[in-house]
Amino acid sequence: MKTLAAIFSTGLLLFFTACGPSAPTAETASPAEVTRIVVTGDEARTVAVMSISGMTCAHGCGGKIQQDLRALEGVLSTDLNYADGRDANVVSVQFDPARMDEQKLIQCVNGIADGQYHVMAVEVQTVKPASASSGGSEMDQPRGMDLDVFFQVFNLLSSFLELVS
Repeated sequence: MKTLAAIFSTGLLLFFTACGPSAPTAETASPAEVTRIVVTGDEARTVAVMSISGMTCAHGCGGKIQQDLRALEGVLSTDLNYADGRDANVVSVQFDPARMDEQKLIQCVNGIADGQYHVMAVEVQTVKPASASSGGSEMDQPRGMDLDVFFQVFNLLSSFLELVS
């Protein structure tokens, strides 16, 4: 009888520890690493490329994540890049930065299904049109000669003067 109770207790212990959440919960998960890049392109847009753990399928998990993200005000579109067996899959979210930011996107994903999904990293890609820099802010205006260019010109002139004299 004691052996049966020990086996039953061990089985219960294994069941409850093995059937816990496979992904970190929102409370225990580390914050997502956010990086930003700005590039020049044809049209202005902002895209958050989110690396998300905890997905087990493209249609159920990926579909739910995309559906909840698209329901947010300011989200324009989503795109899923899913592959079986990867630790993290990628959802790209195009959004209006005047109405949405990456922290709200992260909170949305981390809050789905009681924290089953966890945003591990986000790369925010801002594309600025080439024509936007012609009449933009003071940051877009040329700031004069770059120091490297100055020293290159100086060295060139010094070399030329040595040859002439």
